[in-house]
Amino acid sequence: MIDLRRVPAVLLLAVFFLGLAGQRGEVRLAGHSLGNQVAVALSALVSELVDAGRAPATLLPRRVALLDPYWSRGPKDYLGGRWPGERVREAVAALRQRGVVFEQYKSSQILDLGFGDQNLELSRMVAFVELHPDFIPFRDQGHRHSAATRLYFLSRGAPPPGECAGDPCRDTGEEAPSASAGDDLIAGWAGQRFIQVRGQETAALDDDRFQRLLR
Repeated sequence: MIDLRRVPAVLLLAVFFLGLAGQRGEVRLAGHSLGNQVAVALSALVSELVDAGRAPATLLPRRVALLDPYWSRGPKDYLGGRWPGERVREAVAALRQRGVVFEQYKSSQILDLGFGDQNLELSRMVAFVELHPDFIPFRDQGHRHSAATRLYFLSRGAPPPGECAGDPCRDTGEEAPSASAGDDLIAGWAGQRFIQVRGQETAALDDDRFQRLLR
């Protein structure tokens, strides 16, 4: 995980405060690809500063979205010989104790090729959503990788997608995870997996349906 302790805390807080100037309500962070590590590390740092009385509790993120995250394999000297995914899991576990809600969206196969760390233990700690953006050719993993970000932010302005169950998958009347789903729902889905089973062929959101699998 990126070590934000190498950056002066006062500088990070200044940037954070400027970014939140005029902001009201909860703080939510979203990190795409390697940026997931920045989002988690910043959340952990803010948590420490809040505990030390150096930052207001209102700055602690309420929710963190990991958008098609990437972790490299192998131990890192700058992490004391630990893997980035391992450090992220430790931080996520501690932040969940503070009430921070986590969601993860997978939209590509970048972690399935043997180069990255799938970090399956983390996927079992969060609300995990497997997107299938089949309107993008499978061979174009770069654009499928970035699709998680586009679809997540688009979903902020749309009702949550529906859940379906069975074969064929029939609507249950329940919601599935998205940026517009409530924090309490996302928290309650921790450890559960949702797979997109309808609406894969279009970028539209209103035809999306997800099947829930208990893990």
